[in-house]
Parts: sequence; structure tokens; C-alpha cells
Amino acid sequence: MARAMATVTKFVDKTNGNDANDGLDNIGVGLATATWEEATLTLTQNGHGYTFAEGDVIYLASGTGLTPGLYEVASSTVNTITLVETSTIPRVGNGSDVAAGDDATGDWTSSDGPLQTLDAAMNAVVAVNDTTFYCRSGADYGAAAIDIAGSALSQTITFEGYTTTPGDDGRITMKGALTDTIASRIYYCFKNIIFDAEDARANCVSLSSYEIMFRNCDFLSGTGDNCICGQSTWFWNCYFEGSGADGVSCGTMGAFFNCRFYNNVASGIDGSSTAVAWNCTFYNNSAIAFDAAAGNDTHLIAINCTFDGHARATNIAVYKNGAFMGMVAVINCIIYDCLTGIDCVSDERDLLLYNLLNNNNANYDGSASDQEGTFQTGAPDFVNEVGGADYTLNSASPAVSAGHDEDNNMDIGSHQRVAGGGGGGLLMPNKRGNKQ
Repeated sequence: MARAMATVTKFVDKTNGNDANDGLDNIGVGLATATWEEATLTLTQNGHGYTFAEGDVIYLASGTGLTPGLYEVASSTVNTITLVETSTIPRVGNGSDVAAGDDATGDWTSSDGPLQTLDAAMNAVVAVNDTTFYCRSGADYGAAAIDIAGSALSQTITFEGYTTTPGDDGRITMKGALTDTIASRIYYCFKNIIFDAEDARANCVSLSSYEIMFRNCDFLSGTGDNCICGQSTWFWNCYFEGSGADGVSCGTMGAFFNCRFYNNVASGIDGSSTAVAWNCTFYNNSAIAFDAAAGNDTHLIAINCTFDGHARATNIAVYKNGAFMGMVAVINCIIYDCLTGIDCVSDERDLLLYNLLNNNNANYDGSASDQEGTFQTGAPDFVNEVGGADYTLNSASPAVSAGHDEDNNMDIGSHQRVAGGGGGGLLMPNKRGNKQ
């Protein structure tokens, strides 16, 4: 029968979180030394003076053979505290974890227990700090505001979702808005987070700060723009769907790699200045799929993207306001089934190369026109374009090996076929679930 000594330094109820991190009141001040009996998941200290309710949470801080963390109480008397075998409280462990030891609390190194909210974690940020806050899935997270900036790129502050073990790429859901109170470089990264505005909020994310990376994140169902961000914001493997306006509204230098923009009422990307989309997919964005908008020295770059207007429900696939100076590069892209394909003032500065334009009401507007390698015959022949399900090219597609790279062997569009299939096979498909 294994025994271990355990010191309980903090305990909290299942509703209120931990005082040391979120400012809520403790129920008590902690226990002295207690004895842990693993076989019965019981802490014993005669006359400890506190009676816990079922479902309360205690923090086991230290002890021989013990994994520090939060654990749920099954029952309690003034002498004994019995933990549950399997906890149902999100981000809280259970009696078996003391022996098995998984990282169930979200912050397994802190003697004060985990931060219970993202906002509390953001309030705990230290500017000169290269820190990752691991956020365990299981319960929806509420609103959070960025109040403290990181000091340098080498001190990036990361908020990363996980399911069981940090680094497993499990995702958390945030149903409160992410905002900020500062408008400066902040050096943050948000990873594995679903930003969901299903409660009819205007925006999932609304930020004035910049130098931010979003990785493997979804932005869903805002009544306004799903995501509003300032300058120098980067998105990798992100998904923007179902906004009442733009999928994303970005400031100077918004960069998107391997991202998808589905079913947004206005634009997929609405850039107020230079914007870059590489290996991205646009489906059924009603106004303009990719809009670099107004402004001198504003540039639009789209490389290996697929634009599906969904029975011409998209007004324009790619648009650059011709009244302002700025360059346009659209290379190796499929532009399909839109009212207008490319609308820009094109001259010798611009590159409209190796694109497939098909089934558009008009392929070009402004002075845009065909350049080297561009062709307009033959449907792109996707594996399954219904609902934007799968934009991988079938082997007979005219886009196969028709793009431009060092060997003129790259497939056109956002989905390269598997290497060895006769195409470049250089870019990974941007897929998650049944959206690709």
C-alpha cells in the first residue's frame, strides 16, 4: 500500500478558481502535513479543521511520489479528504493522476495552481519573458484583454491550447472576445485556439496591437468582422468562416499562409494596406474574396491560391483599387466561378502569371489582362468542389503541372497533389476536418 506525504497549500471551489491567480476569495488558508493513501485516494490529517464539499478542488503542492496539481474532492470530514477517481471538472485532475501524473492542471509547475482564465494569465504576463501559457481544453474560455506587451521578438509570449499533454496540438474554444488595451508591438503568438462568436458578438478578435502570430486558429460566426487586427499580423493554417462582414480586416502587412476563407458576407481578406496570401483557399465570400483596398504603396500578392466564387456569388476574386499606386502579383492561382476574376490597374509593374481563370462572368476588369502562362480553357476539375469540400486536383485537371516554379512543374492552385503524382508536390494541403 503506497503512502506519500502531501501538503495542501491552496484550495478552491469548482466555480471560483484560485485566489493567487484570479483575485477570488479562498475558502480557507490551507492544511498542514497530511498522509496520502493511494489505494483509497484519501488524505488524512486528524482534526485539520476544514470540511470540503463534494466537487470542491484542492491543490496538492508537494510530497513523495506526488504530482502537484488540482484535484477534485469526492467527500470530506474533519479528519479525511477523499478524492474522486475521475474528475469531470475541466482542467482539474483526479486521484489517479497522483500516481499516473498527467499534466491535467494546465500549469503543473506553479505552487499556486493553474490560472483559471485567459484574462488572468494575460494579467500575469511579464514583459521581459519568453513564456508559453498552456491552456487545457474541456471548458469554453471567456473574454480576455492583452494589457502587457512583450519586450522583444526573442521574448515572444505564447498562449497554446492542448488536450492532454502540452504540444499535442489539441485546441481550446474561446467564446469571449480577445481584445487589447495597447496599440504597440507586443510579440504574442496564439496557437490552437477556436475563436467563436456564436453569442452574436460583432468580432471574435479585435486588436490594435501588432507583431502577432496566429497558428492553427479558427475565427467563426462574428456578426461583424471575425478578426480585426493591426499591422504586422501573421496567420498560419487558420480558418475564417461565417462572418457578417469580413473574415479578417487587417492593417499594414497582413500575411496568410495555408489559410481558408469560407462563407463570409463581405470579403475573405480586407487589407487596409499590403497583404500576402500564399497557398490559401477562398470559397463563397460574397463581396471580394481578397481585397487590398485603397492606399498608395499598397500591394496585393496571391501565390498558389484557389478562389471559388460558388456559382458567381463572389463579386470579385482579387481586387486592388486602381486609383492608388501599388503593385499586384497573382501567380499560380485558380480563379473560378466568380462574377469578376481580377480587377486592378495592370501594367509592366504587375505580375498576373500562370493562372487558370474559368467560368467567371468576366475574367478581368480595370486594365488587367492575360500575361505569360495564363489560360482560360477547361474547368479546374477538383476532387469535390461541392461546399468547398476538397480542392485537390484530379489527375486530368488542366491545372496539373501548369504552374510556374524552377522547373515549370508546379500545380496551379492551393492544393498540390501528393509528390510523385506528376506535379510539384511542394505545398501541403490546407485542410482541417472536411474543409480543405
